[in-house]
Amino acid sequence: MAPRLSVLRAALHCRSFHRAAAASLLLLGALGYALLGSRILHSPAAAPSAQRLWEALRPTSCDGFPIPARASIGELRGQPIPLLRTLTHRDRLPDLANDLNLTGRAVELGVFRGEFAEANLKTWRGRRYYLVDLWAATDCVGGDGGACVYSNGSRSYDKRTAELRMARLGERGRGRFELVQASTTDAASRFADGFFDWIYLDATHTYAAARQDILTWWPKLRVGGLFSGHDYQFQHQTIGQGYTFGVRDAVDEFASQRNIRVYSTMESYLPSSISSSAPSKIGALRGWGLLCAPS
Repeated sequence: MAPRLSVLRAALHCRSFHRAAAASLLLLGALGYALLGSRILHSPAAAPSAQRLWEALRPTSCDGFPIPARASIGELRGQPIPLLRTLTHRDRLPDLANDLNLTGRAVELGVFRGEFAEANLKTWRGRRYYLVDLWAATDCVGGDGGACVYSNGSRSYDKRTAELRMARLGERGRGRFELVQASTTDAASRFADGFFDWIYLDATHTYAAARQDILTWWPKLRVGGLFSGHDYQFQHQTIGQGYTFGVRDAVDEFASQRNIRVYSTMESYLPSSISSSAPSKIGALRGWGLLCAPS
């Protein structure tokens, strides 16, 4: 499979340099390098060491892909360092998309009650934002509709809340968003490959389901686009027979197979006691992204 590809595709499409590389997930990994690099770069006397540090980074499929200075972690010899800046929270993703000049079309999978979408539309300067959610029982344990992270009992309320959040955007949201009530698989079939500048995944969280969403939506990202998501971690919820988050495995596997660097936001993890009774708290978990793109 041809390679495609920062809390954050916490990824930019590298097609223009490597047709085999793919769009990026804003997986803000390599955080250690970013922090160490920023300390060294602010010390003129350490310039040689800084040069050796960046030259020692492992080669990736996206090497040579230009990152605007405002989206980079810093400069070296007057040139932006080819690493995305560290994000403290997934709420900074729309700022990053702006700085990467990704202001065309975006899609969020797994909208819930529209809180993240509302915040994004207040900051992101893009033209069109698609909100995809089934607004029915989802993220169920072993297909058991009675043991789901999001159950049918609240989904009509969730959708109505999302609609109200979009409405209260007023002029800032007029003509800039569209709600798509469908599964992630069905929704993907409605869009052409390379359609989106920025994709954000937060609909499914088991390894198998997250992996499938990544593979399905990756081609929908344009070259140089941002591919990102949420819940970049391992977590176990005590519902049904038990539900284990596998997003991190799915993301790391995808990036490794394509030799793309993963980035993650700096949000704190929640205690392992998180349960389905408090789905809104999931918003505190880390985001991910990749820098590069599909070919």
